[in-house]
Amino acid sequence: MDDDKRLLAVGRMVLGLIIAAVAGGISIATYANAGEEGGTYYVFWGAIAVGGFMFLSGLVSFLATLSDPFSSQSNWDHIPSSQVPGTRTRTQSPPMSRAEVRRIGRAMAMVRRKRREAEEDELIEGPLSRSQPSGSYSETDNAE
Repeated sequence: MDDDKRLLAVGRMVLGLIIAAVAGGISIATYANAGEEGGTYYVFWGAIAVGGFMFLSGLVSFLATLSDPFSSQSNWDHIPSSQVPGTRTRTQSPPMSRAEVRRIGRAMAMVRRKRREAEEDELIEGPLSRSQPSGSYSETDNAE
């Protein structure tokens, strides 16, 4: 696995150097051809920049494979995953029982009923009392 990554990184570095060298060579050749009296020459700075970027990204990838402490998982096989640096353990809450779901449902229904009664008595004027555009959801639409 690491050998594949290293091989790809070296290939990216070599290809980047080739692109930058060819673009630089053509730029130098057109400059030399322009002559001292003036003339047109081309600098392929885009290709030089792309080649340089490819070389640097390949170099960074190559160095990352050399210094990656997790590249060989066999070093960490004897340690529980909760103690391996860079890993997290997820804690899951236990599933709710039917009684808890019913209790929460009754509490929500009671809150909706109290809000509806308060709006009817004009004690509060909240967002539920405003008219809703057609097609939008409102808790009053979901009344029991």
